[in-house]
Amino acid sequence: MKTKQEIKQYFENGDIPNQEEFWEWQDAYWHKEENIAQDNVSGLKDALNAKLSRPQAGTGFYIIAHNGDITSYSKLNLQSYNIPYWNGSSLTSSSIYHSNDKTGLGTQTPTEMLEVAGNIKTSGLIVSNLPAANINYTKNLVAKDDGTIGWEAKSVSSGTYIPLSGTVAGKPISGSLELMTEQPEENNMIYRNNVDTGVRNEIGFYPSGMMISSINTAQNRVVSKIDLSNDALYVSGPSSQLSMDQERTTLAYYSGRAMKGIVIDSNIDDPITIMHISPSGKPRGLTGDEYYGDYAESKDYIQKQYVDKKMSYSREEVRTEGTWINGKPVYKKTLFFDQIPRTGEIDLGKYIPDIETIVSNEMFTEWWALDMAFAGNQWRSQIFISVETKLIKIEFLKEPDYDYSAINSFTITLEYTKRTD
Repeated sequence: MKTKQEIKQYFENGDIPNQEEFWEWQDAYWHKEENIAQDNVSGLKDALNAKLSRPQAGTGFYIIAHNGDITSYSKLNLQSYNIPYWNGSSLTSSSIYHSNDKTGLGTQTPTEMLEVAGNIKTSGLIVSNLPAANINYTKNLVAKDDGTIGWEAKSVSSGTYIPLSGTVAGKPISGSLELMTEQPEENNMIYRNNVDTGVRNEIGFYPSGMMISSINTAQNRVVSKIDLSNDALYVSGPSSQLSMDQERTTLAYYSGRAMKGIVIDSNIDDPITIMHISPSGKPRGLTGDEYYGDYAESKDYIQKQYVDKKMSYSREEVRTEGTWINGKPVYKKTLFFDQIPRTGEIDLGKYIPDIETIVSNEMFTEWWALDMAFAGNQWRSQIFISVETKLIKIEFLKEPDYDYSAINSFTITLEYTKRTD
């Protein structure tokens, strides 16, 4: 095919074009009845390749989506009155609906300006026409029956109130503090956590009573508590406990498996029980830090030291804590003689000068010259020992002039009253 410049030469001034030249001129152009191939249109193929293909047949809403060098249509699957949101890759339906100038969260048919089908969490307050509070602290912020928050005069329901910051000096609580009975048990509690010491002190109120306790938060262990109810009292410490109920009262101290305590049973006829489980296997009863026998009265419990004192013998004068029939105290003293006067008479007033009444006597004599030793105040009706308030006399009936210094020893224990009492 001739070029455009070659065809122009057929029609220069003075030229007479022939039939072939006219045909070449006509063949150089497209007739309107002819189809032009895409390859014969410069840039058409590239332009069409860059053009976005139409979506597949069907109605709906589409958006143009780009993914790198690829561009395509993306259909929106929307519900009626739904407000879509971008999930990072496409628009998708949400739980927000708008209908009749009302917005619903979780509901397609809101009946209020804003209706939420579910819970609402907020870091602030939801208020409705909340007026400013006065500076005299005469109102409380309360939740109203319609679900809003507003101010309420203190006299309406709360009366005198306790500020969240506590009372000030000189203005203590003067009335009662009442907890709502319909609250669950775990809410009926007053407590304080001490972070530095790891101690939590609390007062709990329960349907059957109340409990005051101190808790080691690191070990999650109750160290001590007082448990009160209408039929029992229970007090416990690190190693001790006191419990009182309708059956018994117990006071006890524990150390591992060892313990000691006192139990008072509800049966009035039963005695008081002393319990002692000793790790050494040597249980004991009651004791005292000091000796009180010198001042014990008739109904006092006695100590071992008191019994030892009553049953022991001493060359020193000892007050026995007993009394004679005239109410005077009784004393006890043991006299020991290893040298007896030749006459057999011992001056008792020399050793107990203010003796008044001899209550009892016990004696023992060692007399090896006669090859005998005996207890009591006579021996085989031959030897007699008499005791008077001033004199002790030994008599050997067979030998009136006997030398009693031959007696090896003579011991006598006397219980007596004194004139000075």
